[in-house]
Amino acid sequence: IVSKNLNEEPVILENLKIEVLNNTDYEGLAEEVARIVANLGMAVLSTGNDSEKVEICKIYTAKTLAKSYTVTRLQNYFNCEISFALRPGSRTDISLLLGEKIKKEYKTK
Repeated sequence: IVSKNLNEEPVILENLKIEVLNNTDYEGLAEEVARIVANLGMAVLSTGNDSEKVEICKIYTAKTLAKSYTVTRLQNYFNCEISFALRPGSRTDISLLLGEKIKKEYKTK
């Protein structure tokens, strides 16, 4: 019931595929954030870990998706920087990398 109330129609219509990657030492962070992303109506394909240094969070996506509602929503919600490139080997439209500031926010909950 909660997730239905948070779903946003433009996000659902875009149907972009997202991976959420934990770039910190906080175990389970990607899964926690993936639940929030999914509750916003976004399609999370996978979660995992990555080693790139990220301060807050970083979005990797194609430049053609720069003005998409989904990318804008993620950027605003998590205060992410954007890199207009797809991550090598990614099967998703968007890669959301979580950094130390996100870790601090969720570790206190």
